[in-house]
Amino acid sequence: MSMDKLEDELRHVWDDYYYALGKFFHMFARTEESLQACIANFLSARFVARDPRDAFALRAAMAQSGISAVTETLLRLLRSTKASAVRQQNLALVLTHLRQIANLRNRIAHNAGEPDLNNRGWFYTSNLVVAREPDKINHLHFSTKMLLDAAADVQLIADVVHGLMEPTWPHSPPPPKAWSYDPADVPPGYERLTASAPNPKKRSPKQRRNKPGG
Repeated sequence: MSMDKLEDELRHVWDDYYYALGKFFHMFARTEESLQACIANFLSARFVARDPRDAFALRAAMAQSGISAVTETLLRLLRSTKASAVRQQNLALVLTHLRQIANLRNRIAHNAGEPDLNNRGWFYTSNLVVAREPDKINHLHFSTKMLLDAAADVQLIADVVHGLMEPTWPHSPPPPKAWSYDPADVPPGYERLTASAPNPKKRSPKQRRNKPGG
């Protein structure tokens, strides 16, 4: 491949990445804001007096926090108001998926991403430079499709959470049976991520031949 063709190919790779990344980060930010509003609405409906200005006093008392604190607050609100076990369980499952997506977002935001030149459309992010101990080093693979899937999921999560917190919330979809984004996906030739194997490892040729469905 000539240098001109290589540069053109890389330009398309980066353009696809920037589009998917921008959409993902945009939708994640909107969902963060939506969940903060969900907490404020939940409390306002129950504890704010007749004076509308009390709603701003409530907001003033709520410290701005990251996604981890927001998810814990949402779960705690349902527990403390004795919501049904089904609602609490569904919310916990939805927020677990949101935290998985947040991990992808944080890794890219802090460690950036680089293209996997052996697999078109795939990228990886590594904490090699910032890891303080050798056993803390890990690499996370993701594709542009995974970024777009994550963007779609966080958009849906905002509506689902509103419905779980307030069953009378209009047009709230139920939790989906399956999500689009799967954090266990890895490029061809790599083992899928599991709890016992946090880092993707290359399969041997024999393992690849024996891969289920392959």
